[in-house]
Amino acid sequence: MNGLLNVIHQKVSVMVSRADIQLALNDFLAERKAACSTHRGSWLRLCETVHVASLQDSDRARYLVRVVNQRGADIALDLRLGAEQLIAQVTRQLGEQAH
Repeated sequence: MNGLLNVIHQKVSVMVSRADIQLALNDFLAERKAACSTHRGSWLRLCETVHVASLQDSDRARYLVRVVNQRGADIALDLRLGAEQLIAQVTRQLGEQAH
């Protein structure tokens, strides 16, 4: 994890499990489905970003290496940054809900 995610994760890791994050990511995707229904490209990109966010760190790294090799570094970077943002967002939301 990058520095920001590491700090966020450390602050709420006691309260937020990986399973909770996965459930929150699934909920996020379900909520966004209607908004993306007319934009197939946006929906596919969002689904892949959520998929990347749901992977364990080592699996995420392997997936992103494969993306770099198949589709380029810019796409992999966008996926990584989007996944990190989602993880930070849902971790923060879950931590706030626990208080």
